[in-house]
Amino acid sequence: MLQEETLALLGRGREAWKAWTEERLAERDALKAAGEWTAGWNEPDWNEATRAWHATSFADFSNHNFKDEADFRSFVFPGGARFDEATFSNDARFDGASFAGEVSFNAASFAGKTRFSKANFSQDAWFCAASFAGVVLFDDVSFSGEARFDKASFSSDAKLDGASFAGEASFNAASFSGKAGFGKASFSQDAWFGAAHFAGVGLFDDVRFSGTAWFPEVRFSDRACFDSVVFASHAQFSDADFGGVTVFDGAQFCDDAWFWEAKFQYGASFNKTRFGSNVSFPKKTKLGSRWVSGSSIPRGLLLVPWLIGLAVFVGILTETWVAVSPALAGGALFIGGVLTGIGLFGLWLETES
Repeated sequence: MLQEETLALLGRGREAWKAWTEERLAERDALKAAGEWTAGWNEPDWNEATRAWHATSFADFSNHNFKDEADFRSFVFPGGARFDEATFSNDARFDGASFAGEVSFNAASFAGKTRFSKANFSQDAWFCAASFAGVVLFDDVSFSGEARFDKASFSSDAKLDGASFAGEASFNAASFSGKAGFGKASFSQDAWFGAAHFAGVGLFDDVRFSGTAWFPEVRFSDRACFDSVVFASHAQFSDADFGGVTVFDGAQFCDDAWFWEAKFQYGASFNKTRFGSNVSFPKKTKLGSRWVSGSSIPRGLLLVPWLIGLAVFVGILTETWVAVSPALAGGALFIGGVLTGIGLFGLWLETES
């Protein structure tokens, strides 16, 4: 629909919108039954009938100013929807709304409290450069496609607890001025938080990252909590700046964990944390009651040269090597000393404070 038609339909009220939605969905079902429907959301692939349906099922609110409360609770958007650069001067209610097509809120401005609790996004959803002045609720939201919040700004608390991200999620360069809660959220694909800034508390307790978790150059000015987080793939925290108390207690790193050049201003707690592969930390990084060096070598491998060197020395002390050859014993003594030194030096780096 054209924007004038979209606004006119909204002005007729909730029941009129519901009737229009049912009409659009019934027409789509008829096209499917007649074999005239092109599946998917790639416009170049659509036939004429499918293209016409999408054109009449599209809701356009771009650049519109919602002066009063925008109440879209439990609304169904059968096609795509655009709210780019829209202004919500009061509260915005999208809790329980269902978006069947692609939806964009790029550069939209939300002045009041914004609710998207339990909303469902079946396709890609974009909130790039959107600004939220009030409290934002995205708890228990379902994103089936990509979810992009790049350069979005959250001036108050943002609650995304229990949100489900089935596609790639991106919060690159997003700013959170209040408390940011992602507790028990799930990310099925890669999650990007590169250069994001958390001025308030950042809560990622019990989150599951199934894809790579990208946090390069992220900045936490306050407390950062990653208790019981599961990183099923790579975890990238290179150049991260943790300005407050940082907690990874009970976290699981199932693959490589990279903390190159990360800064922990108040140390970091990694009590009962499990590392499944290579771990790379800067020197003087607190791991619970221990400090580790910047080595990316798995810690268990450092025992290998030490044990080999120890075995060589035992052979010399029991005169096993001397009985064979004094020259061989001298060479074994040298090699044993080098290997033992390497092992002990590696272990010292792992425990030196």
